[in-house]
Amino acid sequence: MVIKKITSVFENRRRKKAEDIIDKQKLESYQQTEEMHKAESIKASADRLLGLKQYEPAIIEYKKALECYPYTDDQIAFRKPAEFYFKTYHSIALCFSRMNDIINSVEHFDKALSLVDIETEARAEVYMAKGKSFLQARKFLDESSKTEDKNLETIRKMDDRKSFLKHALESFTKITEIDKNNAEAWYYKGHTEMIISLVKEAMLSFDNVISLNKSFPNKEHIEIFDNIKREKRILVEEDDRKGFKTKTGHLVRNKAEKIIADFLFDNNFLFQYNLPIVWADKECNVSFFIPKHELYLEHFKKKHVDDDLMRWKLDQYTRNKKNFAYTTYEDELDLEESLKIKLKDYLS
Repeated sequence: MVIKKITSVFENRRRKKAEDIIDKQKLESYQQTEEMHKAESIKASADRLLGLKQYEPAIIEYKKALECYPYTDDQIAFRKPAEFYFKTYHSIALCFSRMNDIINSVEHFDKALSLVDIETEARAEVYMAKGKSFLQARKFLDESSKTEDKNLETIRKMDDRKSFLKHALESFTKITEIDKNNAEAWYYKGHTEMIISLVKEAMLSFDNVISLNKSFPNKEHIEIFDNIKREKRILVEEDDRKGFKTKTGHLVRNKAEKIIADFLFDNNFLFQYNLPIVWADKECNVSFFIPKHELYLEHFKKKHVDDDLMRWKLDQYTRNKKNFAYTTYEDELDLEESLKIKLKDYLS
């Protein structure tokens, strides 16, 4: 009898202790969940500040989010906390990069990349941002005679210790090792190789870009990239940053529009350029309007009618029963001949 009572007492104590442990675990889990929600809310505010280019306030908020997150970066055992730290460090690095603070930028890129169990695509994105950050810092130094900046001397010393271009190339190369089908990585790898006079290597990188994506844009306006495209008989979009002057004196956006404007002039079509359309569902402009025939003429820098804006415009002309014609990127192979065909009903 006594033994039963003693056993019952110990059993009740054991059960109570087990229940206390469960209650404590539930409380800790609840607190951790609440802290995670709070940290994620703060990070969302920081993301908005980053989007608005308010970099210093964004960094403050990102650091607050890390402070109240219930795990530290050396306690991560699960994917969700790892992803939180990865994205936050990446965002902090972007803020520092855009403030020309290369030291803190690289430090936080590396913190993000040091985390394990992060998807390959996300890691490639960080390597891309890190590489571009090095390129940006090198460009900043090249233009330093034109500007004054508190970070300038620090950046110069850092570039002396480790070449920004070398590390940019390492970052872009790392992406091509992770994902050999990443055209952007091959492009910036080739861009960096050109800067440091590795011309043969750059040509191979650009060959890879073009084999992956023939229409990849020449974002850095690299002459050899366009030349390789021409060598492969691929249409090259002309650099339209300065505009093109037509026979009528109009300044148009690209070479294709210049050919169209000059064709209209040579065939006695009086036209208005970049005219606002007031009857459409939303504000937009037409490339060319020929009042005599009430004809709207568009040129789309796309290969096929698969662009949202293109489809929307063509639908607007059809629904509003307007006379219209259009040319596309493919017509640029012989734009004048395409115009003769498309405007044959209006040519005298």
